[in-house]
Amino acid sequence: MVRFMEDASEYCSYHETLAKCIADEIPQKGTICDAGCGLGYLSLALAKRFPSVTAVDCSPEALAVLRRKMAERGIGNITVREGDAETLSPAEPYDAMVFCFFGSTEEILRIGARQCRGKVIVFKKNWDEHRFTIRRTRLGHETFSIMKEKLEKLGIPYEARTFETEMGQPFRNFEDAVRFFKTYNREAPGEVTPEEVEKRLVRTDSPEFPFYLPQEKRMGMFVLDLGDFPDTI
Repeated sequence: MVRFMEDASEYCSYHETLAKCIADEIPQKGTICDAGCGLGYLSLALAKRFPSVTAVDCSPEALAVLRRKMAERGIGNITVREGDAETLSPAEPYDAMVFCFFGSTEEILRIGARQCRGKVIVFKKNWDEHRFTIRRTRLGHETFSIMKEKLEKLGIPYEARTFETEMGQPFRNFEDAVRFFKTYNREAPGEVTPEEVEKRLVRTDSPEFPFYLPQEKRMGMFVLDLGDFPDTI
């Protein structure tokens, strides 16, 4: 799965798109924290636009990928921190924080209030069903519409917008494509047949990735100001 995610991140300009959205909303100075950074591709994109980036995640495997990519690209303005984003507080508050598909509304508000002195940018999925399952399966976690309802209930002002960006999955061979779908359909692996997989793919001219699963990723982005947070969350 890590290899699949690496391939998708390298193939598409998705993280560059997100980094531009962030840079358009907040001053490109000081330190920005990518909370729950995963493999760190958003951190890598932010490092081109901000002088100092802190990437936080609890997965040593994911952070190993980020460190490798930093070395390969000669990037030195990212500080990597391994641990729980909620308890791993910085010595000085961050100037801005980003939560990309990470944390519930309550967790984001708590972490932001304790660790940030500027704006908080949040990306949430703006769809209700899993993208890579054969059968229609609803998501089990918080979406853009749910966070919007929670913020309004708490009386917290926000700026929000929705957009779409391509973030599909390239495959090095057809066997990888079948393996990918079986991984995402663990509850019903028998439904994953070569015929069903082939219906979802398009052929490309790339010798490295001859098969591609196109996917438009529907996103919702919130911009929150720490000055609008309630005293207790």
